[in-house]
Amino acid sequence: MDKRIFAKKKRRGRRLGRWTLGLMAVLILAWAAGLAGFVLGMPEPVVELPLRKVDGIVVLTGSGGRINAGLKALRGGLGERMLITGVNPGVATDTLRSAIGAGGDLFDCCVDLGREAADTNGNALETRSWAERHGFKSLEIITTDLHMRRSMLVFRRAMPGITLYAHATPSDKTIFSVAREYTKFLVAAVF
Repeated sequence: MDKRIFAKKKRRGRRLGRWTLGLMAVLILAWAAGLAGFVLGMPEPVVELPLRKVDGIVVLTGSGGRINAGLKALRGGLGERMLITGVNPGVATDTLRSAIGAGGDLFDCCVDLGREAADTNGNALETRSWAERHGFKSLEIITTDLHMRRSMLVFRRAMPGITLYAHATPSDKTIFSVAREYTKFLVAAVF
């Protein structure tokens, strides 16, 4: 009798193991298919300024020439003011200004630095407060092509009454950075 019970448990364990492996394979294939769709849906970097006008320009700090793209848009008259969100609190305004080569008059009159945000959710909340303070109803969101889909998802949730436009800058993409950003996008989509 003990042998039959042992054999039955062994068969049950094999079935559970095969079922678990099958489920894992399906999840991995679904993730990979979604990753391919994510890559295909990635926005092209903006080469020329759009013809539309917006109330404000928002630049998320990071790589990819984001701040310079924002300054170009501001100089080109795309928006009235620009917010650079997620600026490290330890970076002095003069240091930032000289690092990006922004002229004093433009920087002083029309650029605001947001120092509260530590992540994309924080960027969205900081931007919402800034937009409300200025009465803005339309914003140009500038971040890298890789980060844009998640940013727009998070920003639209935080600011449903504001019209948002994506303004992508190029990024240095590796398979690892794309996979990491896609996974973050999935988490943001679910939560």
